Amino acid sequence: MSDDGNDRSRDMLVPFNVRTYRIAIVNGMLGVTGARLADLSTIVPLLIHKLSGTAWMVGLVLGLRGVVRTLVQVAAARTLDTYNHKKPAYILASVIRASMYIGIAAVMWFADAIPNALVLAVLVTCLIGYAAGAALASLPFNDILAKSVPTTRRGSLQMWRKLAATVIILIGVAPFQRWIIGPESVFNFPRSFGVLFAVSVTVSGLGWILFSQVREPQSRAEKQKPTWGQHLRRGITFFRCDSCYRRVIRIRLLIGIAAAIRPFLIVFATDVWGLTDDVAATFLAIQVGAEFVGALVIGRVSDRLGNRKAILVGIASLLAFSTAAVIAASFEWDVPLAVLAWQTNLQIIILGAAFAGSGVFLASLSIGYMNYLMDIAPEEKRTSYIGFSTAFTLPLAIAPLVYGWSADIFGYQPVFVIALILALGAMYLFLQLPEPRDELDDSALADYLADPESDNDGQ
Repeated sequence: MSDDGNDRSRDMLVPFNVRTYRIAIVNGMLGVTGARLADLSTIVPLLIHKLSGTAWMVGLVLGLRGVVRTLVQVAAARTLDTYNHKKPAYILASVIRASMYIGIAAVMWFADAIPNALVLAVLVTCLIGYAAGAALASLPFNDILAKSVPTTRRGSLQMWRKLAATVIILIGVAPFQRWIIGPESVFNFPRSFGVLFAVSVTVSGLGWILFSQVREPQSRAEKQKPTWGQHLRRGITFFRCDSCYRRVIRIRLLIGIAAAIRPFLIVFATDVWGLTDDVAATFLAIQVGAEFVGALVIGRVSDRLGNRKAILVGIASLLAFSTAAVIAASFEWDVPLAVLAWQTNLQIIILGAAFAGSGVFLASLSIGYMNYLMDIAPEEKRTSYIGFSTAFTLPLAIAPLVYGWSADIFGYQPVFVIALILALGAMYLFLQLPEPRDELDDSALADYLADPESDNDGQ
């Protein structure tokens, strides 16, 4: 096998650090649970829409988050690739995220005494600041996992992170959300949403603190920090010279633009169909339940069959939820707003199918796509590979804004149809995507599977 093949085997079949594996699972349980308390696809769009009264504002905020995420990751990767240890950057990012959500909770609590425009401005600023912290955190987090957990265990790692979280979300988070923002809540709007953000940052913060206790292996770091010009040229070189990287980025771009309709599903349900705000909790429960099943399946697929097939499941689920969204949007004209009970149930079933597909898609994206990137990225350039992946998918930041503007002018059905077409395009590109694990030497893989915990340092 070539030197490149040996390097890839070494990077993909790292010694299995059991302690980090277990900590990452609990971190995921807490982090995913906390994130769903202030869910970006239901709670946040609903809050923005209620404060602004427009769909384009939802798209603008989500688009700005995407731009900030790209800028932060590209800038941070230039420095992080030269660090032997990247955990301090994760700790800094955790402080930033906590500060932003505390700020949102505070301004929502005292919103009655603050002009609505200022409340909206603080909300947008803090959401963007949180996105910056999350973008920074993902680079050291994924690098630490890639150095501590082999490719044959990363699928199950993400699976258990999601499975543990989804049980908590289904049993506790969804009913709690329904009570907090429903008509029988003891908190008025927007204080009810402030409570969600406060509980969210408390739960997530416990997970961030826990992961900061992992013992990070030393990296094979770059010896010299590149200039900005060298850094940007290197990213272009990655895209031009690494065919696997180029193809998976193109697929990520298409599925990301298609999936950008997700936040507008709940806006559509409340704005067009006139469903009550607490329906967000119902749809979130459906999405999380589907994510549970998806994680269970995709985690096993990733470990045993490779991350290419995990991505395939995600594209198929994207096609399913885009189709359901198109069907749901047809009721914008065919079903009167003053619907009977059975018609309301039918609406929830149809749109619920879209959220179910969305849940499976989310499981696939977090397991298949990121694990695929970690499989193909050389260790000394890993943070740059991940960071530039967001730069090359920058149009994803524009998609929510375009969708929101289009929905306000043309309605939701054309928007959902476009998403379906893009999902079909992603499936076509997928057929050209190779499986990195096929490059592993059979004897090296056999030796590893016989003793995966070698050089474990007692962890």
